[in-house]
Parts: sequence; structure tokens; C-alpha cells
Amino acid sequence: MSVKTLCLRCMSDTEDGSRCAACGWTTDAAYDIQYIKPGTVLAGRYLTGCYARKNGEGAVYAGYDSAAGKKVWIREYFPMTIAQRSLDTGKITPLGGCGAQYKALMSDFVDICNDIKRLGVTEPVVPIENVFSENNTVYAIYTGLDVVPLESFLKNKGGVLDYNRAISLILPVCNALGILHNHGQIHRGISPHTIYADKNGGLYLWDFALSATRTSGSELDAELFSGYTAPEQYSPNGWQGSWTDVYAMGALFYRTITGIVPPRSTRVGADRPLRAVKELRPEVPDYISDTISEAMATSTEERIQTIQTFGARLVEAELSSTAVYDVGRVVREVSGGNVRRRKKKNGDFRLVMLGLAAMLVVLCGIIVYLYMSGIFGTPGVAGPAGEEPVSEPADEGTGLMAGEVPRVIGRTYNEVIADTELLGTFTFSLKEVHDDNVPEGTIFNQVPSEGTPILGGATVVVYVSVGAESVKVPDILGLELEDALRALAEADILNTNPIPKYAASARPGEVLSVIPSAGSEFDPKKDTLIVFYAQESSVDAGRPSSGSSGSSGRANEDELDPEDYYDSETGTYLPGFFD
Repeated sequence: MSVKTLCLRCMSDTEDGSRCAACGWTTDAAYDIQYIKPGTVLAGRYLTGCYARKNGEGAVYAGYDSAAGKKVWIREYFPMTIAQRSLDTGKITPLGGCGAQYKALMSDFVDICNDIKRLGVTEPVVPIENVFSENNTVYAIYTGLDVVPLESFLKNKGGVLDYNRAISLILPVCNALGILHNHGQIHRGISPHTIYADKNGGLYLWDFALSATRTSGSELDAELFSGYTAPEQYSPNGWQGSWTDVYAMGALFYRTITGIVPPRSTRVGADRPLRAVKELRPEVPDYISDTISEAMATSTEERIQTIQTFGARLVEAELSSTAVYDVGRVVREVSGGNVRRRKKKNGDFRLVMLGLAAMLVVLCGIIVYLYMSGIFGTPGVAGPAGEEPVSEPADEGTGLMAGEVPRVIGRTYNEVIADTELLGTFTFSLKEVHDDNVPEGTIFNQVPSEGTPILGGATVVVYVSVGAESVKVPDILGLELEDALRALAEADILNTNPIPKYAASARPGEVLSVIPSAGSEFDPKKDTLIVFYAQESSVDAGRPSSGSSGSSGRANEDELDPEDYYDSETGTYLPGFFD
């Protein structure tokens, strides 16, 4: 009886050692060493396959959940411009001087994942099933939906959709996007390449990303979608918000209804105006064409500001641009392409309702005043000496009490962010502190303290030990690279960047020099140790160089004198060494 195994590209059953009948993958297929090695198991249950796509903050891999017996997608936080992967252990470590930045962006990555998890499976967003920490990074497990990009779906439909079909298909995505906007999450990358369709024609929003990933000139490689990216995203100083996604959604409707990808937003202006949808498709009603044009205004002040307003105006011909309605309810009023108009309310009834609304606002103000005055409990809890009081923000959802703050002191930070029950109720803000007496990674203080009454969704600040501030670099000159890296790991130095260097008199793999030199004080949490070793072709090919995102390593470092470019006071290289 033949042994069944999984294809690591599509996770289909295939014969061991044979070619996958579905996609052609074979077990001896080459893989890019920058990414997780196919066949790696994460968290003891998730089999990682080939990477499917990447952007500036990480990569998405095909995966299989052995515990649930189903296909999943695995997203890894790995910003390659500020971090690197150990070829031996697979662990991600920030480059020298990028430690704080790496941690801050990772915290933002976790926040995005948690907000998507709260949506559940009822909204048209690819669900997240689990978030956990491993290899000094974070992984998100998405439901393994069988989907294709909307662009492929449109091409199969002839490249365009009738405007009624486009509205009924895409508006549910607008509704889900509006919910996420209410929690402060902006997608910034809406396009036919980040919205996916299943075999039944249902759409799913995917590929939420860090703001730095979708902004030109940031510290990460920018992922911008020409024709869909708003003009403010082309500058690191551009003011972004819900209106940024409104622009992209307008461009998405433009492409879907006309079959034409809009020009890049920075190329549109008074002298080169965007052609209206109605010019290209005369059967489209004026109010739909005008709504799309206003959503794609290059001036943020002239653009529709919220996705709720945009969605409502697409189905309400007489709706004022300042009104906001529940897009999900409006969609349910669309039948056969015709909008079922709501009957106007009696004027007196409206006055009564406005009066009740005003009374409710006053009552809420009184409650907030009493709460802030301390009558219902202390609104803020003081942190450690020198820290400002930490306020407990109200839950943007129900505003109901979630209970008391749990005790997390004594637990590791990785345990806490892997606790799905905790992350479903609280947001944890990490503050790292050097402490020789507390084990590395252990939480030794928290604000608010254990037992404090707190609102759901509030932030708990946790203080985590990052161990001793510095160590001494051991003498590894003359060792084989593998032995040298092992010796560095024993000295708690994991941030290393091995660089091949031509040396005719040295044996392949021999360590030639290190920066900083042996005996130097070294901060293993912030800095990267550069290890030069004798080049051999088997390890030189394809090795990423420092500060790059996929470029191959240098063939001959003897062209430069690294000591001339190293600043011993800051522990970093001066500009020019890696140019």
C-alpha cells in the first residue's frame, strides 16, 4: 500500500516522492532560503508549505492544520528590510538598531489580527483562527478558503460586470470594511488583487497590512497598487484614514463596471481629469457615476469621507452625501437591481425622535462625567515611577464591563499573546526593560494591576524583562561557521549576519573576522554581529545581504574595508558599506 503525503504547494494528497497531480510540485523542488523551509511544523500542529505571496511585512504560506485535519493559510510577520532569518534555526531577528522598531511593528501586526478575529465568520473577510508567537515572530492562521483574486474572477466574466451586479456583489465587503474602520483598522490596499472570490461568487476581503507596508517612503518595502492606491499613500507625510479606503473602493467599482483600470492617482489632476464612469458606460445612472467620481477625488477634503456614506449613496439615488446608513441593511433592500425606497417618516415623529436622541446624549455625558470623577471607580491607574497614568479606554463595541484585569505577572509575554481567550478581551502593550534578575521574556509588572475593573477592549501595559543589557563577544576566529554560530548562541548572541568573503588562503567556511571584535561589549537585543567567513559556492549563492530584501550576497567583500565603515560607538555601519 502506497504512503500518502501532502503536496507542500497546494496541500493535496499525493504519492510520497512523486509529482503532485494537481499542481506539479515535487518533494525535491527548490525553495527560497529567505522563507520558511517547506515541511516545517509550527506550534506543534501547523505544517508549513511553500510561500504563496509576500509583501513588505512578511509572507503567506500554504499550510495544513494537523489537529483539525484541514487546509489553512499561514501568515508570518517578517519585515525583511529590518530583520533577517537564521538559516540554521529559522528564527527571525531584527538588524542592528532596529530592535525597537521591529517590536513596535509586530505589536501593530498582532492588533490587526485580533481585530479581524473579532469579526468571526459572518462577515466577508477571510477569518483568522489563531495567532501565536514562535521563532521570535508572530504567525496568523487563516481559514483555508479555496479562492481566487477578484481580478481573475472578473476576467472569467468577460472583464466587466453590470453595475447592479457589481453593487450587490461588492457592498457586503464595504459593510465589513466599515466595521473594521470603527475599530481604527484601515486596509490601504483594496484592489482586485486583495479581494478574493470563491467558486460560488462570494467575495472575501484579505491582506490587511501595516500602514508602513502601504505607504511610500516608509521603513518597509511599499506594496502599492497602481490605479487603486490613494494619492496620500505616495508620501510618508500624507494624512490617511477611512477616506483612503474610500478612494480604493471607488477605483475598484470603476474597474469592475468599466473594465478599465484607473490611471495612477498621482497622475490625475485638473489638467488630466479622470473620465467619469458614465462616459464609458452610458447606461450607468448619474448618481452612481457621480458617487464613484467623488470617492476618487484626489483631494481628501473633496472626497467622500466614510465607507458607509459611499456604500449608501451607491444604492440611494436621492441620498444626501452627508447622511450615513447601515450599508448591510441597504444592500438587503436591493432587489433585482431596483432600490426599495423607504417611506418618509411623519415630521412630528422625527421631532420626537430627535428630542429623545438629545436627551440620550445628555445622559451619556453625565455618566461619563461621573465616571471620570471617580464615582464609578478610578478611570486611570498610575504606572511605575516616571510613567504617566494609563487610562482605560472604553470598548468601541458594546461598552459593557468585561470584568477585572487578570494577573499576567510571572507569565511569559509569548504565553500571553498566544492566549486567544485573553486576546479576545484585552489588548496588551509591550514595554521591554533590561533586568538581570528576571528571566528573559517574563512579565514582572502590569498596568492596570490585577483585579482592577476594566472595560472590554482596554489596553493592559505589560513590562517584560529582556535580560542583561550586554554580553561580551566570544573569540570565534578560525572556527567553522557552524561551530561559530553555535558558540555565539551559547553566549546569547542570536542576531548574526554571516557574510561570505573571498580568502584564497583560508578553508571554506572558516571565520575570518567579526564586527564588533572579540571581547567587545555587545547588546544582543538591539545589535547585529557581522561574521565574515571564507566563501564557498554552496553557501554563497542566494544568501541575502544585510538590509536587502532578496538580493544575493556579495561575491567579494575584499573590495571594501569593513572597519572603515563601522562606528564602534553606535555599534552600526556607516552609510556606504552595504551600498
